[in-house]
Amino acid sequence: MRVARVCVTVALALLCAVAWAGEAGKRKDRDRSKPEATSGTLAEAPAGANSKVLAVLKGVDSDKSLNLLAANDDVATKIKELAKKGATVNVSGQYDANRTNFTVSAISEAGVASDKKGSKDRRK
Repeated sequence: MRVARVCVTVALALLCAVAWAGEAGKRKDRDRSKPEATSGTLAEAPAGANSKVLAVLKGVDSDKSLNLLAANDDVATKIKELAKKGATVNVSGQYDANRTNFTVSAISEAGVASDKKGSKDRRK
């Protein structure tokens, strides 16, 4: 009888541990779907780089560089224009698994006021 009780307790503990680990994995997947933001100075893609890489972003506070990929054609055009100028930009999007590539969903030049801020001021 004691052996059965111990086996049932261990089985329930194992089942709870598996369920808890599964929930933790789901939370990580949800966190990845959130857009992330970063900023830095753009440079044109180096020769011989992957054809999907449009520009390289050098971080403001670090020596690391990040390959920028575009989520759509409008963003790709804007990335290329800003890279030619060597602009400092703010980008939002998703990192890849290695955190070496960044798929950009939105890009804006740092220090340039956005239209949304201007429209808020006009309403007051």
